[in-house]
Amino acid sequence: MITSPSTTPVATSWHDVIHRGLLLSACAERFAVQLGAARLPEPEKVDSIMRLPAASVAVPAGTGLPFVVAEHLAAHGGQLDEDDLAVDLASAWQPESGAIDGAACVLVEVRAGRPWWETAPALHGGQGSYGNGAAVRAIAIGLLPGAGVGAVAALARRAAAVTHTHPLALDAAAATAVAVALAGYGYPARRLDANRFLDIVAGQVRGPELRSCLNIVRALVRHRAGPAEVVGTVGNADTALRTVPAALAAYLRHPEEPDAALSFALQLAAGNRAIPVIAAALAGARSPQLLTPRSWRTPADDARARSAARALAAVAAPA
Repeated sequence: MITSPSTTPVATSWHDVIHRGLLLSACAERFAVQLGAARLPEPEKVDSIMRLPAASVAVPAGTGLPFVVAEHLAAHGGQLDEDDLAVDLASAWQPESGAIDGAACVLVEVRAGRPWWETAPALHGGQGSYGNGAAVRAIAIGLLPGAGVGAVAALARRAAAVTHTHPLALDAAAATAVAVALAGYGYPARRLDANRFLDIVAGQVRGPELRSCLNIVRALVRHRAGPAEVVGTVGNADTALRTVPAALAAYLRHPEEPDAALSFALQLAAGNRAIPVIAAALAGARSPQLLTPRSWRTPADDARARSAARALAAVAAPA
């Protein structure tokens, strides 16, 4: 049985939904960095990492992409400017060790003055990037106040296309944003119907590949599958197609327990940080009435999440 730091109920508002969603995504990224690429670690190992003081876990520069998008949306009154977003992302991005490839190439080119709309569609021989970065960024789209499901999905696709133009990446971004929005709409005590939840998410997905994976998630949740079974069916590769179903499975297995959902996601991630980041954002948006344990967060992460939440909560819903 996983035990995690206790959580404390607090009063809620949409500001709290945004704050908890962003803050828990940052917490998850720290835990995932510390865990590394361990394959199906024991729950006790994950539990020990979740008990580490957040300040003791250094994250690579350039993480926290949902914050960048949230701050962009707030600065633009809830609207999206693709050219400005490309610059914002390029300014925040920092290379990690290893070769620069995929969507990172777009940000390098944007820094050099080349427009994103020339570079992004040319990746992978004209297919566009199908990685999971745009899905992670779409967390912030789902936190827009008062936005309908269709508007959220459309905005997520536009934001994704700045770096990821492959249909699977666009579908994954739309699915993530819609899932986060649904999680937020459900606070604080509405019973979550996993089938209805997945029906609505799938309704904004255009291609058969991700819809098929969402049907697998439905079965996994119904049969109360563990992390190993999730990995063995939908997988945990760092592609958009594998990341989002895995994150949804982790969240839907424990929708009312953020610590359990995060632990589940960390157990199946195997180095794919996007899985716990998305799962944590969903759990945070679903349960904003629960105070994030102090040991999980750094003052800087908390302050940035509060600032972004305050600004984003004040904007009007997109047209």
